[in-house]
Amino acid sequence: MRAKIYIPILFMLSLMLMGCPYESEVPIDQPLVKVDKNLLGKWVDQENNNGHPGYLEITEANEMKYQIDHYSWEKDHYNKERLFSYISVVGDQNFMNAQSVGDAKYSLYKYLLEGKSLKVLEVTDNIDEKFNKSEDLKAFIKQHMNLSFFYNNDETIFLKEEK
Repeated sequence: MRAKIYIPILFMLSLMLMGCPYESEVPIDQPLVKVDKNLLGKWVDQENNNGHPGYLEITEANEMKYQIDHYSWEKDHYNKERLFSYISVVGDQNFMNAQSVGDAKYSLYKYLLEGKSLKVLEVTDNIDEKFNKSEDLKAFIKQHMNLSFFYNNDETIFLKEEK
């Protein structure tokens, strides 16, 4: 009987501890990097999720921006979230400034593209600093981007699905 009581508590606790990306009022910078054709296509999350892995469909929105449809399995169907994103380069690292449709804030992600593998790391939401200027945000990222605690623990690895 007690196990039935603990299950909802554990579920709620796990939801509260799950990381979310840092949200910023300003982007890292303006779109300056052209779309990388190697990022386009379907990318499948390597976490299986009971036979229903999440995946990304990345297409070109325009010369500088991506449309990213993120599919995640929920109970008995895939849920789709649409994002628009573009790349910012900080030092030698690539970051994505992503916005959900209808959201004014930017979620920030570091990514590493190695052949058919795409590793995505969320910039941690434990950052208390707020920025009014992109230059200040970019300087902050440059100063802290090589520290492990600058990212949430859960990195996601996607593999490109061939047609």
